[in-house]
Amino acid sequence: MSRAGVVSILLSAWLGAAVLVTTVVAPAAFAVLPSRTLAGALVGRVLPVLFIAGLVVALASLSLDSGEALMLLVTGLLFFVARLLAEAQRLADEHSQIV
Repeated sequence: MSRAGVVSILLSAWLGAAVLVTTVVAPAAFAVLPSRTLAGALVGRVLPVLFIAGLVVALASLSLDSGEALMLLVTGLLFFVARLLAEAQRLADEHSQIV
């Protein structure tokens, strides 16, 4: 199987999982579980796994594609993670002032 075929399979599998979670799992959880809190907790446990899988698939796809694109992605991810950490810290500080 060619590299392009592997990349296509990886991206298709991840996209299929994302569509399944957003169109089936999340609505079903909110419809069936007795409280929105439980449904939110369930969906909140599933989504991070999906996000991490997306990052792994993206890195694998780019590493199969070319080294230059991988370096660009890693640089972008570092800035993205730094921004997320800054936002998480801001929210934690905001929450500690409320409590």
